[in-house]
Amino acid sequence: MVSRIVVLIGIALLGAPRVQTSQEASALLKNARAAIGGESKLAAVRSLALQGHTRILVGSTGKLSDPYSLDIRILLPDDYVRIENHDWYETRSGFAGSELLNAAKALKPGSTFGASYGPEQINIERAVFARLMLGMLAQTPMIPMTLRQTSAATAEVSGPDGFSAFLDFDALTHLPTRLRHTGPVHFPQPGSTMPSAPQQAEIVWTFGDRRDVNGLKLPHHIVRTSRDVTLEEMLFETVRVNPPLSPNDFKK
Repeated sequence: MVSRIVVLIGIALLGAPRVQTSQEASALLKNARAAIGGESKLAAVRSLALQGHTRILVGSTGKLSDPYSLDIRILLPDDYVRIENHDWYETRSGFAGSELLNAAKALKPGSTFGASYGPEQINIERAVFARLMLGMLAQTPMIPMTLRQTSAATAEVSGPDGFSAFLDFDALTHLPTRLRHTGPVHFPQPGSTMPSAPQQAEIVWTFGDRRDVNGLKLPHHIVRTSRDVTLEEMLFETVRVNPPLSPNDFKK
């Protein structure tokens, strides 16, 4: 989705993004960034680290898993990794520049497994990263991007290679509250032990429990849902701005 903008990811996050937009939609994002902490503080962001737990929809059960530890690291301009530590294995997803970081490895002796990913996976990871940044910081790595106001508190964000998302803002605080986009979803199939075939459906990210971190109001609770089914719940105990990350933190 966003293969042409790898080296430009940090530019949009380090300052106000360049846009083709209506005046009303531009005002929505400007007000949101002011509510989050202001342009100068957002421009000073060089890295982010989020540590906590995630619960993910389990197959056909319709229920969420037990909590797994979750570590998200971002080093601008173009490094992003998400690390999940399960009981006996670890998964990584993300990218370091043009390198896909997706991998899975066993943590217990005697346990082995592998996973393969197609060349399109890095574009999927970049789109995930763009959605996360839109909800957290009201900024996006998509350059150039187009903004269009669709209601008094909603802006449509679109960019190269078909990227599209709707960002909803709180009418009183101006903070981003939800992000909506269309994507494949494996909905639960009661009575079946096999995953259902993916269906294209609206996926909603909800950004809540914003707390002050270095002068920025950053979410500590992110939930993804589709058709009233919870796909994932992320709870962060720690969110750090400008931690001392290096390229060594973004390896398989």
